Amino acid sequence: MYRHKLILLRNTYLQEIHTLEQEITMLPTESFFICKNGSYSKWIQTLNGNQVTIPKKNRKLAEKLAYRKYALLRIHDLTQEIKSIDKYLKSPPLRNGKSSSLLKNPLYTELLSPYFQSLDQELSNWSKMTYEHNPHHPEYATLKSPSGHLVRSKSELLIDMALFQHQLPFRYECQLLLSGIAFYPDFTIRHPKSGKTFYWEHFGMMNNLNYSKKTFEKLQIYNNHNILPDFNLITTYETTNHPLNLDVIENKIEFFFS
Repeated sequence: MYRHKLILLRNTYLQEIHTLEQEITMLPTESFFICKNGSYSKWIQTLNGNQVTIPKKNRKLAEKLAYRKYALLRIHDLTQEIKSIDKYLKSPPLRNGKSSSLLKNPLYTELLSPYFQSLDQELSNWSKMTYEHNPHHPEYATLKSPSGHLVRSKSELLIDMALFQHQLPFRYECQLLLSGIAFYPDFTIRHPKSGKTFYWEHFGMMNNLNYSKKTFEKLQIYNNHNILPDFNLITTYETTNHPLNLDVIENKIEFFFS
């Protein structure tokens, strides 16, 4: 698997080199450097062996020459990376290393088995574990789902029921710490095939100006922590005139977990 990833990385580097080489053909060919004199700096290009200062008004030329210099250095670095990858790929894979031998030793197998459990077992254990719930206004969570969760709205009840019916491992209002601040996404879900974690937030009062403002602020915080809509964050919305329906929920589940 690691060798396969290296091959993909090698191909990516080759493609980047090709792109850079194409870009270089569109750039000036003179060498370029910047020298500093006190608080001032000079842009210098070499023309016919002579060093010539580029006027500040000719910034576009300096930008092109600086990018050409970067592109050449980047090509050099990528070429060295490819050489390192090729050297590794030419060596035979280590099939009987010390760690593999330890796994085959019956004296260790039983002790190590919890660390090498199947994904199904890991997800099953995850679903049964206790976790930090949302402590805010528990009196609002009055609707009981077949999963056993007490949820706060009819829309959350529909989502909870759908997740439960599709037998997806999930938690309701499980604590998520972002930069030391506790958030409680409506649903935290694990993909049954990959184990990847997804979050589902339902925003149910989007016709309320203050609520919608807080919604976008929350989404920005998620974005800052690499929790992104349509990547690992599922979002649904509703207003008074446009309530959430089962078709939307089923489409989301099919898109992310089928």
